[in-house]
Amino acid sequence: MPAETTYPFANAALSWGGENERSSDAEFEWENLCDSLTELMESINPKGQWHCTVENFGWRGLPGYKNLKATKGQELLSGILPKTDCYFKVFVMGKGFGRYLMVQNFHHDSPYGNEWYKVVRFNGRKHPAS
Repeated sequence: MPAETTYPFANAALSWGGENERSSDAEFEWENLCDSLTELMESINPKGQWHCTVENFGWRGLPGYKNLKATKGQELLSGILPKTDCYFKVFVMGKGFGRYLMVQNFHHDSPYGNEWYKVVRFNGRKHPAS
């Protein structure tokens, strides 16, 4: 992960996988995580337009990007993460208006968590600095 300033209230603001998915309260914990991510997203970007870049995607370690509309945490996660079992951590980076999300993702093609997503607000007019 690039050396950047972490927002004061979160090193790993949210995470999912491992014990979460095996617990008897997994459905409740998943909904709670998605609700918490929704609140976080609203505090960073109430309009819900996002630009996401990814580094080291999958077994080939490819870069990529995607623009998407997501106002709910589950929409954002399903819009950027691969359609497989994932363990991930969400970090809040930057300060004030410059806050954005970094998502570290682990799965069968990236077991060491080398897959990183940078999710920034996007106004749709120009390509934001990634």
